[in-house]
Amino acid sequence: MIRELAPKLNSVTGIRTYLQLPPSIRVGGRPTKTQYQFTLQSADIDALYDNAAKLERALRALPTLQDVTTDLQIKNPQVSVKINRDRATSLGVTVQQIEQALYDAYGSRQVSTIYTPNNQYWVILELLPEYQRDPSALDLLYLRSQRGNLVPLTSVASASPDVGPLSVNHSGQHTMPSNL
Repeated sequence: MIRELAPKLNSVTGIRTYLQLPPSIRVGGRPTKTQYQFTLQSADIDALYDNAAKLERALRALPTLQDVTTDLQIKNPQVSVKINRDRATSLGVTVQQIEQALYDAYGSRQVSTIYTPNNQYWVILELLPEYQRDPSALDLLYLRSQRGNLVPLTSVASASPDVGPLSVNHSGQHTMPSNL
């Protein structure tokens, strides 16, 4: 039945379907679109992403395999921030201050709690959404140096547009960015 339905469903432009008969008892592994899976892991993210793509291409080239797919999708826009540690030290700014400033701006830090007779409300510190979406907003962040003066973030760190994974999968306590 799957062999009959798959060509019909995959004939629709822009849609790729993966039909499978799920096993009665699932042992190990993560949910996947196919019957078999390979899970790759590495401490070197760049090597992992590169080798995952190579393995996927090699498996797709095998005529005995069909419906080869991966859950690794490096398409999520992100901004990579590189700290110039020497410059930061000379200006009296620590790496922790830089990390805290970025988390204060782009994280969801609870800074207070407002108590009322019937309820309590968390006060969350975050940038307005229009600044969260605009990488040039990093130019507006300043840090207080150990000497007390304000130091622009851009003088101790550089930002560059990048792409990252749409999701990061976990298996047990380990991060698994790729599942083939």
